[in-house]
Amino acid sequence: MSGSGPLFSLIPKPFRHDYERLRAIEHEYQLELVAENARQLVQFYATIVRAQASQASQTLRNIDVMVNGRETAGEFLGNLATDIDSLVDGMDRFPVDNFQPLEFAQHTILPIASDPSASLQDTLATEFERLARQLLRQQKALVKVHDKMRGMYEAQTQVRRAESSRWLVSGMRRLGRDREEDFQDALRILRDLVLTPQGMQDYVAWFEIGWLLWKHERNLPESEEAFYRAQRLSASKGDAFYVKSLRHLAYVQHLQGRYPEAYETIQKALAASDEHDTRFDAARYAASRGFSEECLRLLEQCIYDRPTTIISMFAEVDFLRGAAAARLARAMADMAARMLDEARDRADDNVEHWQRALEIVREVEREAGLPIALPKGIAEEALGDTPALDDVDYLVALEIERKALAYGDQTVTFARDTVLRVEAARASEQSKVSLALHDLDQNQNRAIIEAEEDRRERLANLNTLSRYIRGAGRWVNVLLFAGAMTVDIHFVPYVEKLIGPSQAPASGPDLNKILLYSYIGFAWPIFFYLIYITAVIIDSCFNVFRRQKTEAEWADAVSAQVDIYEEQANELRARLSDLETERARIQRALQRLEHI
Repeated sequence: MSGSGPLFSLIPKPFRHDYERLRAIEHEYQLELVAENARQLVQFYATIVRAQASQASQTLRNIDVMVNGRETAGEFLGNLATDIDSLVDGMDRFPVDNFQPLEFAQHTILPIASDPSASLQDTLATEFERLARQLLRQQKALVKVHDKMRGMYEAQTQVRRAESSRWLVSGMRRLGRDREEDFQDALRILRDLVLTPQGMQDYVAWFEIGWLLWKHERNLPESEEAFYRAQRLSASKGDAFYVKSLRHLAYVQHLQGRYPEAYETIQKALAASDEHDTRFDAARYAASRGFSEECLRLLEQCIYDRPTTIISMFAEVDFLRGAAAARLARAMADMAARMLDEARDRADDNVEHWQRALEIVREVEREAGLPIALPKGIAEEALGDTPALDDVDYLVALEIERKALAYGDQTVTFARDTVLRVEAARASEQSKVSLALHDLDQNQNRAIIEAEEDRRERLANLNTLSRYIRGAGRWVNVLLFAGAMTVDIHFVPYVEKLIGPSQAPASGPDLNKILLYSYIGFAWPIFFYLIYITAVIIDSCFNVFRRQKTEAEWADAVSAQVDIYEEQANELRARLSDLETERARIQRALQRLEHI
């Protein structure tokens, strides 16, 4: 990583043994004021960790010499030094140039590679992202407090306060003489401001004076006084500057060798904030006082909160000097070994969780009869690529622990989602089949009703003689009349013979002629209706056959309709039965997945 900007000026050269500049408190305020984006911060943290790892690797080899009488501890320290060496080499390949800031998805879940350094880089990337995000949030909080403090000045003085901030930030962004001049202007303005009634209460101004006296003028006594005023004035607010003032006050006291005062001051900061950097500072000051147990307790909390502390603590000289240095070094090594074993055990448990999840998913796959195609990153192939836990270091063990747990959960979630999608599809299909069967029943009933109505209509509309007569009207009546008259005339000779010849009486009408004419006049209606009735009777006989034919045609049509209905209904009922069976298996599979 190359560059000549202000952030890079904070980074010590490799193997320079510049212990102080490896400390977070040495560069945190400058980072908070000048960092422009998360990418810059990730690059900075990556380089700082590399520098710490280089120092820690050498320190561990020195500790190994001190504890070579203890075989297990010495073996562990040698292994840890080797692991840190691989970290130093791996940091050269850390993808800071292509890194997209604050896009956590690409580092949240990645396949566990057989190469431990790949997983280690994922762990570091995740931690650096988290640190960058925390610092950017802190940056916003500090700016908010700073603006609030500036608001208590009069309008003209506010301009001067803004000018001091501008020179301070400008100096942080520049190097060489430009930086010195900017810092000098900022310090001059701030000193003038704190002489005013409003400025005397501006704890941000006092903090910045303390920071400039420490960083620019190397005047630790006056810097201590300024930080003291800053923490005293901000105590009632309890905001970010209160903790920051206490931490910096403790640090300048520590730099002056006043370890008891630094220890007491950091206790106040701990009471207000338990974040990592405050704890780490407290561990350093506890070590300076010889409080090894307290130091180890704080370091363990720091490691849990920020795993790279297991590296940075071996790069901190405060843990490795003094009469109790050898004992504390051994204790730190033992603690690191214990935490490594715990991390490996947790990773092993999570790998078993992942493996068990895969086994259950495959059992569910067989029981439910559903193919569950897991993504390659969480399937059995990925599990087989997991490094042997006995060979990984603490950071890789944490990465495997995190990923194995996530992969196990993802395996179950993916399988559950797959089964739920199939179950939803089966439920939808079952609903459609049920609806189709219902519609089929409705259509069948409607078809039978319509066929019955058609049968009645056809029977009612048979072409009978009476209907034809009613339809043809007078022409049929004329024919029937003609027929009746023909029959009537046909029987006239017979009637004459029956009546006898006409006898003309001496007086009065001829009775025989009267009878003959009466027959001719009144017999034809009888013949008319006799002919009609005879035709109707004959037509009725034919109607019986026509009705039977109509009934047979209707019965055949209904029978064919029923056959088609039964065939379709049986297919739908069979599909419903299959779907119910499938859904029952799927429900059992879901219950199995819920209990993993």
